[in-house]
Amino acid sequence: MCKNINIIVSEIMVSKFTDADEIAKFSSLYMDWWKNDGAFGALHKLTPARMLFIRQALSNFVNRDTEYSQTFAGLRILDVGCGGGLLAEPLKRLGADVTGLDASAEAIKAAKDHASVMGLDIDYRIGDLSILPDDSDQFDVVIASEVIEHISDSQSFIEATYKLISPGGKLIITTLNRSLLSLLGAKIFAEYILKIVPAGTHDWRKFITPSELNSMLIKASFTPEITRGISYSIREDEFQLAANPVVNYAVSALKS
Repeated sequence: MCKNINIIVSEIMVSKFTDADEIAKFSSLYMDWWKNDGAFGALHKLTPARMLFIRQALSNFVNRDTEYSQTFAGLRILDVGCGGGLLAEPLKRLGADVTGLDASAEAIKAAKDHASVMGLDIDYRIGDLSILPDDSDQFDVVIASEVIEHISDSQSFIEATYKLISPGGKLIITTLNRSLLSLLGAKIFAEYILKIVPAGTHDWRKFITPSELNSMLIKASFTPEITRGISYSIREDEFQLAANPVVNYAVSALKS
């Protein structure tokens, strides 16, 4: 069991594993990070479900002696590919010490500006995993949310996160399944019909099935733990945790 939990969280991973086109694509949208009806509106709707899964996956790390508002008190969080800080901010509000890392200077500016307005002390930095020393005692949890589908070398990314996590720590990933339904729903329907996601945001060929992701985790010496689907309810206009990982899904894995 880790005494001090350090967490790495990610929204859109822009690193040495990602090509210049990926960085430029999201950099060009930096003004939209905190617009609920903007280019990242779907991420805003996804965040409550992401946070619920994070809380469940880290239930053994939760400080049960504090109020709900300080659930992650004392935890250090490194948000890799943090984008505009959509996960970094709620984690900070739960009491964590948060560092955000992103290769897009524009995204970091948006994150810094919003955190300043909100009165949140988050340490945002421009860069990728390569700027961090390979120190296995640095962090206890890595969260890569809606990130790995934008990375050219997913296996290398997972192995890089492993080097940063303390024994007993966890890696949490949310991503998109490479299924027929994800092609229809997350790609064609979301990008070209509903237009709730900018066209060209995703490359369906980079989506990863749960079995492929589990194999990558095991190869990197992680032990996969929980897999949950994340489904979109048209009636409720919200994302919810579900049993079936047919489109969006979340995974937690342990570093023993």
